[in-house]
Amino acid sequence: MTADLVNLEVRFLLARYGVRPVLDALAKVRKQTPEEVEAELDRLETTKAERKKKAEKAPERLLARLPTQSPEQASLVRELAALYEQRRFLPNLRMAEDFVAQRTGQPRKFKSRKAALPALLGVIATIPPEDLRKVRDECAFTPASGDYELLARAILGTKGSQC
Repeated sequence: MTADLVNLEVRFLLARYGVRPVLDALAKVRKQTPEEVEAELDRLETTKAERKKKAEKAPERLLARLPTQSPEQASLVRELAALYEQRRFLPNLRMAEDFVAQRTGQPRKFKSRKAALPALLGVIATIPPEDLRKVRDECAFTPASGDYELLARAILGTKGSQC
């Protein structure tokens, strides 16, 4: 909420006075030169962009670290990870939590589907290739669930299939 108000006020200041006067005022308040303020803003922006790039590459790094028994199993794990990203495999958080709990015997709670991905990939990597093929084949021809389908399942209290 506070961040929204700050963003709104900054937009208002920029619209009313322009970029240069706002930067000059910010520099004066911080006892810096306007160039130092601009350099700091640029540094913060590049740091933020680097963090986003690292987060986007997370599935590839996770897949590279997984212990797989064969190239076929590694390929199947990659396919299931891609289906998971497309929401065609375990399309909601509850399904992902149930899948991990069923395979490990321990209930797990995650904050998001993205947070569940490392644990999920760890579980999938332990599944034999023949079972992975079955899971993949169940999901391969299932259309991606739409928001209305997920909402209907939530209202009716049904889990549906894993795909």
